[in-house]
Amino acid sequence: MVQLYTHQQAGRASRPVRELKGFQRVTLKPGETRTVSFTLDEKSVQYWNAAERDWVIDPGMFDLWVGSSSNAQNHGQFTVSGTARAGSGFAPR
Repeated sequence: MVQLYTHQQAGRASRPVRELKGFQRVTLKPGETRTVSFTLDEKSVQYWNAAERDWVIDPGMFDLWVGSSSNAQNHGQFTVSGTARAGSGFAPR
């Protein structure tokens, strides 16, 4: 199993240390390798802000981990730029 986790370093709200954003079950034979791809989109970086009662996106630096569990050590970073904004407008019930 390959798992992808993200964490936003700073924003208007406290976020989980690692949020699972994707996973793929992969079976390998001894010595075999395989490339696994994940796509992160707008929904991958938005979160529900209770104060604003909307999905929001805060620009900033994100950490990214890929591995076989939430203890993954393969680390990278990416930046979401722009201004803070509301997401989809979808409100959970």
